[in-house]
Amino acid sequence: MDTISVSRCCSLRIFLKQWSGKAPGLLAETWFAANHPLFPYTLHLPVLRGVREIAKELGLLRALIAEKRNNRPMHISLDECRMLIESLLAQLQRLPHMLLTEKEEAHFPSLDEAFRVFHSEAKYILTEAVQCFNLPLMRGLLKGA
Repeated sequence: MDTISVSRCCSLRIFLKQWSGKAPGLLAETWFAANHPLFPYTLHLPVLRGVREIAKELGLLRALIAEKRNNRPMHISLDECRMLIESLLAQLQRLPHMLLTEKEEAHFPSLDEAFRVFHSEAKYILTEAVQCFNLPLMRGLLKGA
């Protein structure tokens, strides 16, 4: 690793240590104030909160996938796993309705492109979980998402 990479890693580590445990709203406010001061992020807070909740649950799902692939004992039943996937799918389908309307977007920047990337990645993880846990009836649900 070169000196610049080491320096960046150290800076990132110090930053993460300093901000760990802080409220996500405060972190968002700080980041937007520093990087995009004119961006009205408060209009997007409901979507950002929804994305955060889904991301946390996707992290749990990925851990469950890793346990299953490594033949470790699962901490939840297949029914609970199916319910987690269904819940995530419902949350993911609800998020687009929370985005700003076209009329509102004319005045403010949109999160559409970032949301499309997040939606695609989340759907990929859900599909991976359905395959890993052999839940064939759920494959049809993911096609419509």
